[in-house]
Amino acid sequence: MAATAAAPQQPVSAQVVQSQCAKASPDDFSISVIAYLGVGNAFVQQYYHILHQSPGLVHRFYQDISKLGRPEEDGSMSITTTMDAINSKIISLNYDEFRAEIKSVDAQESI
Repeated sequence: MAATAAAPQQPVSAQVVQSQCAKASPDDFSISVIAYLGVGNAFVQQYYHILHQSPGLVHRFYQDISKLGRPEEDGSMSITTTMDAINSKIISLNYDEFRAEIKSVDAQESI
């Protein structure tokens, strides 16, 4: 079951920032909010681009302490750890045969 993405009229990052700006008062918004929204959007765009174009490289977004959770066919959730195991899991899922439509991105500050 492949999903197809319609071309957005604007980059997703612009849509998200505009959406967040519309919800916030000028006092609620700061440069740091725009910065982490921008970083979050850039990360998501890059991740899914690489996932579909070069799935063998996606494991580089992870560390050996990372955990990748994916639902199995029986409905259970499998957790994969280590970069090598995450790479094997991603390759086995054949994501290069699917397309994702990114409708929204949530981001938060980090230190």
